[in-house]
Parts: sequence; C-alpha cells; structure tokens
Amino acid sequence: MNRRRTFMFALTLLLAMTVYEASAFPKRDRRIPGFHVVKDFPEMMAAGSTYEMELIFLNPKSETFWMNITLEITKEDSVTGLGDFFLEGTLYAYDAPSKEHSSLDISFNEVDGGIFQFEGWVKERFNHAVLRISLDSNLMSGNYTFTLTVALQYKD
Repeated sequence: MNRRRTFMFALTLLLAMTVYEASAFPKRDRRIPGFHVVKDFPEMMAAGSTYEMELIFLNPKSETFWMNITLEITKEDSVTGLGDFFLEGTLYAYDAPSKEHSSLDISFNEVDGGIFQFEGWVKERFNHAVLRISLDSNLMSGNYTFTLTVALQYKD
C-alpha cells in the first residue's frame, strides 16, 4: 500500500511539473507555422538593380498577431552604409484561398546601415509577403548576405 501511495505521489508530481512547463511558455511565443521562403534574394547583385523575395506563412486560428520583420544585409569585404539599399514590400493576406485577399504595403525603416525593420498587425489565416530590395546605383556589385528574422507575437 505504501509503494502505491509513493507511486501515485510521484506520478502526480510529474504530471504537475509537465503542466507547469507547458504553461510556462506564453501563447505569444510560437513557431511560425508553414513558414517558407518561396523565392530568395540572389547572393550576387548588381548596382542599380531591384530583386524580390517571397515568403509564405500560416496563422492557423486567424488570431490577430504583431509581426516584426528584420532584414540585415552584409557584404564580407565592405561596410554597408545608410541608403545603400531601399527595401519595401507587400503582404497579401486572406482567410480562405477562394476569397478576396487584402494587401498591406510594408514600409521598412532602415534602423542602421543595412538593417531594415517593419512592424504591424496581421489577422488573416494565409499570408504571402513579397519583399523588394533595390541597390543604389553607386553601390559596388557583389555577393551579399541576408539575415531575415520574422517574429510573430500573438495577443494575450
């Protein structure tokens, strides 16, 4: 009988710890479901040119969330300065594929040389973002590295 109580106590404690651990991660910290880069920027870019990147992701419950997109552009052999690039985009969003989509212009702020950021609210289920980058005509052509960070934060 004593072993049974000890076993039940241990099982209850384990269950309580599991529930606590699951609730310790807030609702807003989730992986982005169905996130895919459909089309990436090329590594080699020419001065004065414009290129596109396409991203898709899901919002399974159509909950409103805050989206933060940060793109950092670096070049191994030179420093990226303010105004070397111009970044803009469009977010196409809809709740069902057969329904009319809404579109949102994505205006990026260059927070530092080669670091761009966008923040805004999104609520639709299906999301397709197209980012367009233009290089200054005085910029050296070459290989660039892009670090894209997309974070979603759900309302409580």
